[in-house]
Amino acid sequence: GAVSESKLANQPLLETKLTGETGIYLTDFAYLCARVAEVRVGFERYKETSYSADGYFSDIWQVNYIWTYDYYDYIPYLLEKMMLPVSKSDTSYSEFQRALFFPEQFPDSSFDALRAMQRFPQSSLLLIEIANVLRGRQMLYEADEVLSSLLLSHPENVVARVMRMLIYSNVAEAQADFSIAAMAFERAIAEGEFVAGLGNPDTAIFSEFSALFFNRAKKWIKFLRGGNLSKERTFIQQDMFLSLIKAKELFLKALATSPTGKDTTSLFWMLYVLCYLELFSADEKLLGAAENNSLVDSNDVFKKTGIRLFTEVGWLNNEDFSDGNISESAFNNLLVILASINARHDNSMLSRSYIPYVKYLFALLLWDFTPRFTLGICNMVLLLLNEALSETEKLIADNLSVYKISVNYVAPEIFILRLQETIGVIKKLITDDDLKKGDNFPLDPVKLKEIARTKLMLLELDWD
Repeated sequence: GAVSESKLANQPLLETKLTGETGIYLTDFAYLCARVAEVRVGFERYKETSYSADGYFSDIWQVNYIWTYDYYDYIPYLLEKMMLPVSKSDTSYSEFQRALFFPEQFPDSSFDALRAMQRFPQSSLLLIEIANVLRGRQMLYEADEVLSSLLLSHPENVVARVMRMLIYSNVAEAQADFSIAAMAFERAIAEGEFVAGLGNPDTAIFSEFSALFFNRAKKWIKFLRGGNLSKERTFIQQDMFLSLIKAKELFLKALATSPTGKDTTSLFWMLYVLCYLELFSADEKLLGAAENNSLVDSNDVFKKTGIRLFTEVGWLNNEDFSDGNISESAFNNLLVILASINARHDNSMLSRSYIPYVKYLFALLLWDFTPRFTLGICNMVLLLLNEALSETEKLIADNLSVYKISVNYVAPEIFILRLQETIGVIKKLITDDDLKKGDNFPLDPVKLKEIARTKLMLLELDWD
């Protein structure tokens, strides 16, 4: 119909010539709604103060890029075997590699995705989706080659650069040799610095970059606790602390670029960065060989850190601890806030690879940082871990991995084993008979002390 007959708020949008690749444009109001909902895309003001025929004025915003690899699901058609290899064990996998890396020598390929790349070599959306599927199937170098094709035309593409950073982080995590891991982390950091240097104030960029440094710190802790180091030990320990400090600095930048100042992903990882800094600074013996040192929190570092941060962001207040312990009403209010945040993530989370890990992370948040441990918390944690288990099993048929922020991708079979191990640790501390006693039944003080020392995130540091 005629532009004049449309809603007044939409008229500036309809009267503007639109040219962006995503084809997604928003009025001021729609843009504000998207920001409040924490939609994971990159926005840019396309046109300032556009006037309609009736005098209504509004800025027009465009979606420049979409963070597809974590919040949004794979394109179903790209999961078909005619599009891309399903597994590295497929007989056609080597054919795919040859056609991808040396197209001038092997121009004929049976894979439709490669033909689509040749037809639309400058389509950033297409190439990122192809790389996303390859990463999800642990074909890291193949994904990087696809990104290379994109970066030829769009060297400053934010999503492609961040994905390459994550690829090298994933490569580093997989190494058993310290020198190779260090080289891969250096490549990842160089990519992160390039993206950060573009001046884009997107919270997701700083959040991912800071997670890279946290990942490196965790990897160095694993090397230190492996007990196989000699001359590198002092350097690795120093670099581990420097990595945690850098992660903290970047998480603060991520929070600063967030419109709310409370980006939940950044707040979550900030908790663990602060805990690791305090825990390992206070007792460096924990960095010794794993067989000689159990990783436990004997001084309530996690609980104290959680209370400080929850108070700083306004989820708790000082009056809640008048007698040194959190009041029941404040505790229940905190649980409502955390549950509401989790529900918001559930509503916005569309990536099959990320859903299991988000459920796992919320379980860890409840267990590791609760100011008061109850059987109700334990039941909630076990429920979340079992939900994560079910969601992970759904990935096996398409040979898709679990997207794990600090490691990037983990094979579903391995993640299932880790979930089972975590559930097993909890079941050793709290029996089925305990769980039947009711959410508010008081726990034995000796058992409660052991529960308080056990932190689920610390268990990851001794995983292979």
